[in-house]
Amino acid sequence: MFCPNCGQQVPDDSQFCDNCGASLAEEGKEVSAPAQAAPAKKSETLQHVIEYVKKNKVMVSIVAAVLVVAIALTIFFTTRPMKIDLNDYVKITYEGYDTAGTASVTFDKKAFYNDFAGKLQYQGKYSDNFGEILDDETLFRYFLREYVHYDLSKDAQLSNGEAVQVEWDCDSEGAKRDFGVKLVCKNKDFTVSGLKVAEEVDPFSLIKVTFKGTAPNGTARVEWDTNAAYKYEFDFAISARESLKNGDTVTVTVQDADSDYQKDYLLRKYGIKLSKTEQTYTVSGLDSYVSKLSEIDDTALTNMKKQCDDIMKAHVAKNWEKATLKGMEYVGSYLLTSKDQNAYNNNYLNLVFKITASYQRIDDNTKETVDETLNYYFCVRFQNLMVDEDGAVIVDLNKFDTPYKSFSKPIGGWSSIYFRGFETLDEVYERCVTANMDRFNAESSIKAE
Repeated sequence: MFCPNCGQQVPDDSQFCDNCGASLAEEGKEVSAPAQAAPAKKSETLQHVIEYVKKNKVMVSIVAAVLVVAIALTIFFTTRPMKIDLNDYVKITYEGYDTAGTASVTFDKKAFYNDFAGKLQYQGKYSDNFGEILDDETLFRYFLREYVHYDLSKDAQLSNGEAVQVEWDCDSEGAKRDFGVKLVCKNKDFTVSGLKVAEEVDPFSLIKVTFKGTAPNGTARVEWDTNAAYKYEFDFAISARESLKNGDTVTVTVQDADSDYQKDYLLRKYGIKLSKTEQTYTVSGLDSYVSKLSEIDDTALTNMKKQCDDIMKAHVAKNWEKATLKGMEYVGSYLLTSKDQNAYNNNYLNLVFKITASYQRIDDNTKETVDETLNYYFCVRFQNLMVDEDGAVIVDLNKFDTPYKSFSKPIGGWSSIYFRGFETLDEVYERCVTANMDRFNAESSIKAE
C-alpha cells in the first residue's frame, strides 16, 4: 500500500510510514496509492525536514560534538598504557631493638600477580617467541626482574620514629615499550616503629673495685659481683693499678663499649645497652705508713708505752743485781720516715724515757756505803707503724729493739755497775736521729733540756 501523506509505498501491515512517519491506521480502510498525489506530498515532506533541521541545528551540533568526544574518550581509554603503582605492593618490616633495629622490604608478588593476571602482555620485539614459551607466572617474574628494582635508604642502626625510604630504580621506558605499562615508582617514606626497647644496664653495678696493700704502694683490681649471664662480655681497664694511696682516684672503663659492633652484639644477644661506659673511684681502705707524729692516736701510744714499761722491767730483772728501778718517765718520741717509699722499713718510732735508778757504792776514802740516785735515758724503737682507714694506728708491739748503748758507774774499788741507755738526750738524738739522716727524715716531740 501507499502512504496517504507522502505517497511512498510501504508494507501492507505497516502502522506508520517509514518515509514521513504518518499514521497509517484507519479502521476498515485499505489504502491504495493515489497516482498523482505522491510527488506533491514528497516535496512537502522534504521541506518539512529542511525546516526541522533549520530550527534545531544547534541541538544537532551538540549531539554531534558529544558523539565526537565520546568516540575520542573511548579511543583514549582503550589505547592508553595500563598504569601500575608499585608502592601498592611493597611492605617494610622492622626487627630488633631501638637504636639498633633493622628493616627489610618485600614485594607482594602474589597480590601483583592476582591484580594483573591476563592483563600483562609482552609486546616487545620478541613477542612471538615469548607468547609461545612463557606462561603468565614466568612472564611476571621476567617483568619484575627486568623492570622493577628497589632498595631501602637505610636498613640498619634504626630507631623508632626514624624515617626510611623505599627508593625505586625502575626501567619505566622499557616497561612501556615491551608491555604497554606505565610504572608509577615514586620513592615512598616509611616511619620506623615497633622496635623493642632495650634494658639499660649499668656495667659498674656488676663489679666491685677493690684496693689492697699498703699506701703508697696499694693496688687496685676489678672483681665480678653478679651472676648475670652477660657479665663476661665486658672487659674493664683501670687507669692505675699500682702505687696507690688513699684519696687517689682511678678511672675504670668498659673497653670497646662505644663500637657499633659491641652495641649491636649486646642488643641482639641480650637485649641490653650500657647506661655508661666509665666510672671514677676514690682509693680507700688501704693501710698507710705513719708519716707524722700527729697520726699516732692515744690508744696506740698508750699501748706502746705499756710495752716499753714491760721491756724495761724485764731488763732490770735480768740485768740489775746492785741497782733498783725508782721511776720511768716518758719524755717524747723521734719519728723517722724513710726517704725511699719502697724501703723495707718505712718508718721507725723511738720512744724515749727518763729512767731513775738507785744503787749503792762504797766510798774509796771513807769505806762507807753511799746511796746514789741516777737519771739517764732509755729508748725503745718500733718499726713500720701504719694507719688504717679509720685513722687507728697499727703497730706490732712484739717487733721492737733497744739501741745498744751503755755506760757504767763505779761502786767501789775496781767494781762498776752498767746501765743500758744514754746519759744525755743529746746522745739519744745522735744515735737515733743523726746516725740515720742519710736514709730517713725525722720529726721530734722532745723538748731540749
